Amino acid sequence: AIFVNQGHQDATVSWVPPDQQPVRLVAHVAPAHEHSEDAWCGHQFEIAIDGLPARRVQIKSEGRVLFRDTDGTVHVEEAGVIDSTSDHFGAAWDAVAASMRAQCRLPFLKHPDEGSYFCDAKFDHRMYVTARVDVADDVWERKMQHESESRLRLVRDQPAWFKNFTKLGFDVRTLPEDLRTEMQTFYHSDRLTKSRPE
Repeated sequence: AIFVNQGHQDATVSWVPPDQQPVRLVAHVAPAHEHSEDAWCGHQFEIAIDGLPARRVQIKSEGRVLFRDTDGTVHVEEAGVIDSTSDHFGAAWDAVAASMRAQCRLPFLKHPDEGSYFCDAKFDHRMYVTARVDVADDVWERKMQHESESRLRLVRDQPAWFKNFTKLGFDVRTLPEDLRTEMQTFYHSDRLTKSRPE
């Protein structure tokens, strides 16, 4: 997302963690300036200007987050508005996004709640979907062929570059029951609120 300060005062942009932790400052944005920040659909940010109530926004898609100080408030346009000149806009894009949502639902046929959450339109603008229009299949195939060959060379050659520093090395052990319970509780309570598809 690109945060654009269209106002007359300096502003700060902070990331709002999903687990009730304090907000984390990511940028100072001067008037007529912008800041680019890696963000996923669903991420929340807080925009603050001295003397005004801070405003929180949730990223809905890629694009710009336009904000300004006006009438004693921090006014924010819809978070992540897509420019009409983007390839992720219009009838062709809508068809690609709809097709990807339909494909997404197939593994979840027996789990409709998960299908409804993970295949929702709010996740349309993740890279897994946008790549379908950003990069042609033949270009991507050539790129990944090179990447695959490079990774295979690493698998073959890299182990010899490292020295073992422990006698045990790798081992498979039973997870402590209290940790297992904590992880299961987190999964069942938060998988349909805090999870994000890749």
